[in-house]
Amino acid sequence: MLKIDLESRFYNFCTKVNNSLVFQLFSLSVIIFLSFVIGMSLSTYEIFSNEQIFIIRIICSFYFVFEIAVRYFGHSVWDSKSIVGDKFSYVGIYIDAFIIFISF
Repeated sequence: MLKIDLESRFYNFCTKVNNSLVFQLFSLSVIIFLSFVIGMSLSTYEIFSNEQIFIIRIICSFYFVFEIAVRYFGHSVWDSKSIVGDKFSYVGIYIDAFIIFISF
């Protein structure tokens, strides 16, 4: 019977998604859309209702949690070189996670 190595499959999935141009462009479009939604919520124009803005923010927050997880595990987390290597390479991910935590 074949042994299923879930850790390497998860790592391969995260690396594949993290290196994907579609994932990068989609993340950028979500950031731009969310900044537009937040900007419109502060203006006098009523394009979105308060309930819609709340739902959009929650959905985007969950997406950003997924994005942070993929970016964190998509890098060489389990690689021994990354442990010895540059400690500041994950600072941006930690800052993003802190911001998402505050948004909830």
